Amino acid sequence: MQTNLTQEQLDQLSDLITFGKNEDGTLSIMDVRGSVGGTVEGNICGDVGGNVKGNVKGSVFGNVHGNVFGNVHGKIAGKLKVTKLHGLEDMILDCWHVCNDIETVFKQVGDGEPEPTEDELMNALLGIKQLYEWKFRQLSRSYYDLCNDTN
Repeated sequence: MQTNLTQEQLDQLSDLITFGKNEDGTLSIMDVRGSVGGTVEGNICGDVGGNVKGNVKGSVFGNVHGNVFGNVHGKIAGKLKVTKLHGLEDMILDCWHVCNDIETVFKQVGDGEPEPTEDELMNALLGIKQLYEWKFRQLSRSYYDLCNDTN
């Protein structure tokens, strides 16, 4: 094989890539230490200990320990505990908005122009009460669904 690489570059390359031979005698890459800044056409039979910034065109046979930022086009055969747990966390944080909503009413009563009428104040408080009854009911349902999924 002819190459334009220097011996120093070949030595560096051999530190980054471990080669092996297939049964038919062809060369294959066994391990890569470092980053691949391009395309891998073929299969990865092992682990990716880092990030994939781009697309995976094909299947992942194994686990994804981390996040998927983007879309999954196809089927997921397994449980999405992380996704469901993350959704539950969002719902819990959303329920804390009740404090901000009450503070808004408090500021309007104390400093607002015009000051709300008694009817407006009662309607606002009843609306907040109803909204958060729904939010907490949905949160409870999601929590119990998550607990049932993990059993």
